[in-house]
Amino acid sequence: METNFVAERRSGNDILRLRGYLDTVPSADTLVVMCHGLMMTCDINPIRGLSSLIVEGGYSVLRFDFAGTGVSDGEMIDMSPRTEIEDLAAVLSRCRTMGYRRVVALGHSLGGVVVSMTSAQYPELVDAQVLLAPAGIVEKDSRRGKVAYAEFDPDNVPEKVIVWDQPLGSRYMLDCQSLEVFETASLYKGRTCIIQGTEDALVPTDCAREFADRIPGSELHLIDGGDHHFIRTKKETSRIVLDFLCGLSNRANLD
Repeated sequence: METNFVAERRSGNDILRLRGYLDTVPSADTLVVMCHGLMMTCDINPIRGLSSLIVEGGYSVLRFDFAGTGVSDGEMIDMSPRTEIEDLAAVLSRCRTMGYRRVVALGHSLGGVVVSMTSAQYPELVDAQVLLAPAGIVEKDSRRGKVAYAEFDPDNVPEKVIVWDQPLGSRYMLDCQSLEVFETASLYKGRTCIIQGTEDALVPTDCAREFADRIPGSELHLIDGGDHHFIRTKKETSRIVLDFLCGLSNRANLD
């Protein structure tokens, strides 16, 4: 499938093009914007698989790549959670011009952190959010010198760290150390759905619980036996997401 969506943002003197795949359901009044995790792309599960099920459920879906990954411009070594917040804000601003009644941001892992912080900083761009295994642990990990399974000196952050055979630049680690993830996420007042597998080997369940405790009115779903990528529980995960989206529509009709 050819990319059929592009948004732009400025980075210094450059213009970065953020590309993705838009699946349009003609009758849909809701657009779900899906954000992938660290070292992933929008063409990898769980984003790829869940997007198909959400479209089958009657909702339009945009899945895009952050700068430095997949089909978008930029280099991985330049990315950080804060650059991805800028990416998502640019994408959501573009989506707001597309005529949908409702724009819902959905993020997996680091993408969940980025969604939660973008929603808090730009609430006018997001009507509701879905956080899949949101990796709020990145802040604590960076402060103790860890990113995924790689280690570094947190007091003397190196120019790059190799994670899953790819280089992460120092900006990533330094930004993570001062993110204030939960403090920022708590500022969002819209509806929030948090989904976490109980057998996630990368993000502890306590992380999802803290998001739920911090974000007012959020709902938390713990999937027994679920892994980090929701491979074993894709259908149950999609059911929870679709029920949440349906609830948004029903509530809007009542209002």
